[in-house]
Amino acid sequence: MRDKRSSLRRWLLRISVLVLGGFWIFAATGNGGSTSTDAAEENIRADLQKLLGEKGNNVKSFVEEAHRTVTVRSLKVTKCEISTLDGSSELNEDLSNLDRMDIELLAQWDGWFHKNGETVVGYSLLPDGDGGLKTTPFRVVSTTARYTKSCCK
Repeated sequence: MRDKRSSLRRWLLRISVLVLGGFWIFAATGNGGSTSTDAAEENIRADLQKLLGEKGNNVKSFVEEAHRTVTVRSLKVTKCEISTLDGSSELNEDLSNLDRMDIELLAQWDGWFHKNGETVVGYSLLPDGDGGLKTTPFRVVSTTARYTKSCCK
């Protein structure tokens, strides 16, 4: 169990690094210190989709562990929403006005008893107070599965 948690933390750290890297790229291209939240959301969505394509990613493991008898076939980013503290549609390059990023991923899977199932996994990225981001734990937002472990509901 400890290995799964450390693996999850490493994967979430990679997401945070990609997100921060994306903001740095926006800043380096001369956007005047901010970028639209729509542009940032699209950049983050693309980076996350690349990560989801890697073997052994933690979202796949989370869904398979939550439902026990399923094998994930595909993962897709379905939601990436940025909220700012000031309610603006511009995100500062230093993330000083970031309130949160809410992300949802669709896992499509086949199980022993249920074929063509779907599970939506959600989590958030929050400012950590040191200029970085921390993640909330994965949670099952919705599912067509008949069984989900009590820890994951």
